[in-house]
Amino acid sequence: MPQQLKVTRKLDVRGARLLGVGGYPYLSGGKVLFVDYLRGADGYEGTNPDYPKKTIANAFLSITDSLTTGWQNDYIFVLASKDQDDAATIYPTVALGAEAHWHLIGISNANPTFGVVLGMDSDNTTAGCITLNNGAGVESEIAGISFGGGETGGGGISVSQTHGLWVHDCYFGHSFCGDTPDYGIYSADQTNSENMLIEDNWFWGSGDSGQGKLAINGIYLYGATPPKNVIIRRNFFGGTPSAAIIGALLGAVILDNDFHLGADTAGLAITLQSGSAGCYIRGNHATIEESSSSTNGYLDQSTTNNNAWGLNYVNDAAAQPA
Repeated sequence: MPQQLKVTRKLDVRGARLLGVGGYPYLSGGKVLFVDYLRGADGYEGTNPDYPKKTIANAFLSITDSLTTGWQNDYIFVLASKDQDDAATIYPTVALGAEAHWHLIGISNANPTFGVVLGMDSDNTTAGCITLNNGAGVESEIAGISFGGGETGGGGISVSQTHGLWVHDCYFGHSFCGDTPDYGIYSADQTNSENMLIEDNWFWGSGDSGQGKLAINGIYLYGATPPKNVIIRRNFFGGTPSAAIIGALLGAVILDNDFHLGADTAGLAITLQSGSAGCYIRGNHATIEESSSSTNGYLDQSTTNNNAWGLNYVNDAAAQPA
């Protein structure tokens, strides 16, 4: 009985926080759907947690078309799950800008590594676990999910013209996820995304003693029109073989992230590519094992050179970008 009370209290507190009671600005005015890969069936309506849907992809088919009905603020709560990796049809592609103002929340465990896991198999080797196309994901939220990725590319979340997306408390590329994703969060095409908030996530790379699977970058954002006003803060990046954060960014704010790079050859912490402008980078800390005096965790390739670099660190020393 004490254990039952403990679990109930945990879910109540977390549910209240997610539904707007603990400082969150909105209460759910739309649908509430439940997904459980182990117990569910996509033939269920999914509005009762005792009869959940089986896949996230099917739940996305049931949320409100915000283009025709306005802001409905639907929630998809993902319950205890194993790897959703047995058919290409389960990987959500949210397209056409219709699915906006939704929340995808994994609630099976406070530590998402042992909770909801999305992975890829040979049915879908190059796409993202969740693909947001043509403006999908506007003013939406993803939290509490562990992401694997494609066997030969792709990654966790693919964005395209995605404005106002909030991603937090997720794991990307942890060794438990399997597969070999290239990226955690990335731009899939040459279109811009704006006003995203990426915070309190973990990105695990393949260059860090086998702890992770990300083969290239943690966050890679670029486009013919660069992503604008993205906030990236308080994330951890471990062993990403290339730059942990890389992109052509306009007005980005990159604050208080931690990076662990296994050796001098293990990549960089932050790289601003050519075309970046108006960015502010402060309080980031790169720990580089076996670091030499010539190693620098930060690189600014912008030709406009009007990005503001505050106090950042490589190991225990303050560092300016190369």
